Formats: sequence, C-alpha cells, structure tokens
Amino acid sequence: MFERLQRWLSGNFTCIKCGRKVHALTFGYGTTICPDCYEGEQPFIFLDEGYWLNRLLSLIRRGG
Repeated sequence: MFERLQRWLSGNFTCIKCGRKVHALTFGYGTTICPDCYEGEQPFIFLDEGYWLNRLLSLIRRGG
C-alpha cells in the first residue's frame, strides 16, 4: 500500500514508447511519453486508473 502511495507522491511514470522512467512534477503514476519520444501527441500523461488517488486526480482535472 505504501509503495503505491510513494509512487503517486513522487510522480513516477514510464514512457510507453521507450520504457524510460520519468519523474513528472505532478502527483500520480502510470505511463507517459517522455520528452525524447514526444512528437506532438495530445495528451502525453496517462494515469493508472487502478489506484484510487489517480482516479480522484482525474476527476478533479475533468472538473467533477
């Protein structure tokens, strides 16, 4: 349980294209597209919806 909370607090993400570990300046964890692989796609951060804090963060970002 604390491992997932620690990952959420530190902003641990994994690039879906190259597998590189990326630390974003946001809460949450999941997958992303790293700066080296980013080619203009939108969006580029994908939260792991299996963790309740990520679901809450997604709900807040959507506005309710």
